[in-house]
Amino acid sequence: MEAWPQSLRIALQILLSSRFPMQILWGPDYIQFYNDAYIPIAGNKHPAGIGQRAEECWQEVWDFSGVLLAQVRATGEATWSEDQLMILNRNGQAEEGYFTFSYTPIWDEPGQVGGIFIAVNETTQKILGERRERALRNAAQAAAENLENLITSISDELMMLDSNWCFTYVNDRAVGALQRSRQDLLGQSIWAVFPEAIATPFYEQLHRAVEAQTVTSFELFSATEGRWLENRVYPLNNGVSLLRVDITERKNLEQALQTSQEELHSLLNTAPASIARCRFFADRTYILDYRSVGCEALTGYTLAEITPDLWMARTFAEDQAIIAGPGWRSPTRLLSCTTALLTPKAPAKIREPPLRCGCRSCLMRQKLQQM
Repeated sequence: MEAWPQSLRIALQILLSSRFPMQILWGPDYIQFYNDAYIPIAGNKHPAGIGQRAEECWQEVWDFSGVLLAQVRATGEATWSEDQLMILNRNGQAEEGYFTFSYTPIWDEPGQVGGIFIAVNETTQKILGERRERALRNAAQAAAENLENLITSISDELMMLDSNWCFTYVNDRAVGALQRSRQDLLGQSIWAVFPEAIATPFYEQLHRAVEAQTVTSFELFSATEGRWLENRVYPLNNGVSLLRVDITERKNLEQALQTSQEELHSLLNTAPASIARCRFFADRTYILDYRSVGCEALTGYTLAEITPDLWMARTFAEDQAIIAGPGWRSPTRLLSCTTALLTPKAPAKIREPPLRCGCRSCLMRQKLQQM
């Protein structure tokens, strides 16, 4: 080392006393020196890299580094690179590495560039962390946009309330139904905006669902809005979501159907006949789901006695054969729904099946004629 140039010995003294990663490439062959702080950067190239030609040690990046080093030797001007990507093979496989470094000329005694002094800081973890953060931020933004699009596409009334019952979100459909502007709703308590809802079944159901942290659905008629609503309550950790579905049309249809059924039953029960209906299924089960009041008066059977078994026992043999036949193979299909008349109870010795079924209206008319 005594024969080494003074400039090299001074540079090595600075390098070895520093705790910052440093490297010296000396001479036209770029003989490599580095300190302990540089060893993590060198990876498995250490310790063979000490005293090795830089081109041999770092051949995977020499196309980039060699050009810069030659430029510094030729011009004597320093360079600066920030977060420079380099694909290194320092841990048994090619991997991304990012580095901020400077190439500074070391002037020897004759006044020539004798070597290159390199201060380097690896920024790989910073760059990868920023990349992950950016990816997470983009994913979160995309998820938020997707959620917003999904919520916006909901055709029913959706609103969200915080733990103080204040509106935090109201979709366009809810704004129109509540007849308030979005500005008048957001940040305001639902009970302050709609005090008439306090001490109502809606108030009680909503509080019960939140206290139990249980998803709840209930139907109520809103007198102020003049419509039926299904309220679906979804408790959250910091509030609740409420989805309101207008079911007025369905309720009107149900009411119309109920009225129609009541009128039909009233008509059948006042008719001078005994009428019953039986449904037959593919698994050969059957349900007797209607018996008119006239059954008891005209047949001698009480309504309790007119069971599905009695119905089948008093069905003609050819109809029973159809029910038991191979054509009924579907496991769930409703195969027959029949309505017919029952004749008066006959003595046991002459009791024969007096009724036909199978939804064959022509046969029913024939039986009625016989009676």
